[in-house]
Amino acid sequence: MPFVPQIRKQILHALEQHILPVLARDEVVQILSQPPFLHPQIHSYYKDIPFLEDLQPGLLQPSYTWKEEQMSAGRSPYLMFIYQGTMQYTIGITRQMAREMAAKNFDVQKGGITLHLPEATCLYQIPMIPGENGRQPFHVNCESVSLLAMNLWDDEILAHVATSSNRGVDCSHSLTFKDRALVQMARLYKTELEDSPPGETSSPQALLYAFFSRMRRLLKTREIPLSNTSWAGEVERQVQGETRMEQLCLEAMRYIEKNLQAGLSWEAIAGALDISPIYLNVIFQETLGTTVMRYVTHRRIEAAKQILAESNEALKDVSQLVGFAGASSFGNAFKRATGLSPQQYRKQYRS
Repeated sequence: MPFVPQIRKQILHALEQHILPVLARDEVVQILSQPPFLHPQIHSYYKDIPFLEDLQPGLLQPSYTWKEEQMSAGRSPYLMFIYQGTMQYTIGITRQMAREMAAKNFDVQKGGITLHLPEATCLYQIPMIPGENGRQPFHVNCESVSLLAMNLWDDEILAHVATSSNRGVDCSHSLTFKDRALVQMARLYKTELEDSPPGETSSPQALLYAFFSRMRRLLKTREIPLSNTSWAGEVERQVQGETRMEQLCLEAMRYIEKNLQAGLSWEAIAGALDISPIYLNVIFQETLGTTVMRYVTHRRIEAAKQILAESNEALKDVSQLVGFAGASSFGNAFKRATGLSPQQYRKQYRS
């Protein structure tokens, strides 16, 4: 699996210069994103949006989105540590959540709670709790905000650095930590956060320090696989999942985004969806108007464009990161698609 040193450096810098020092000084605000939300150190206010529709169990999509409110709820937990700047973040409330809170004598009148999160805040986003989807700038009270964000899957953790400014949100590529101990630490941290009495944060704080310390050690001692999940938000044509074919197409697109750097094949993608390769091609032709492997190549070229524009990575590293067999095949495919060599594209973009 290829590894681009720049990504390692970004996460290591965040850990060593910002996150671990404030954890050592016991200065971190720790939040569990589960309404009703009350925290003495966090200023919050209701956001005037309608209650979100209830989640529908059993759908194939890996996440739910409310496009008008720019919110989404994922199936996996999400952990983010704000280490520079101040961030504004909204937690959405579905009708079912409002009913549950009413049963606890907590009257909710609007569909969102906006939190002002200061520097050195760790937010644990519980699965299926709606939150901002990251497409819009979420900085507030400063020119920019930087955070280390992690998707906590059942058997791996995907980590990346995100920076928001008035230009939008920029994300690094993700690193995939396939480390059982790190996954278990994240689960235990959430349990301690839930069980700790109000104001008592020493146990979760210790677990959080151990979690990030292990992540730092893994980065220094092991080659961590790369992932291309940072491109997931850039899928050009989102389908709504209204039909079985559209649902399968969306699943295939997300599988491709997550495994773009791997040796993707027609058969492997179909196997992941438990359908035949021929039917997979029919789905892509009917839904997107192209074959599945042409779509894969297109996504690889688009990913390569952004890496070339925003980094100084060597071409062989760029080609590996986006899944080409070598620099030569990458160069040929890139020129066929854009009319420029990778070097020419980088030079033209920066000039």
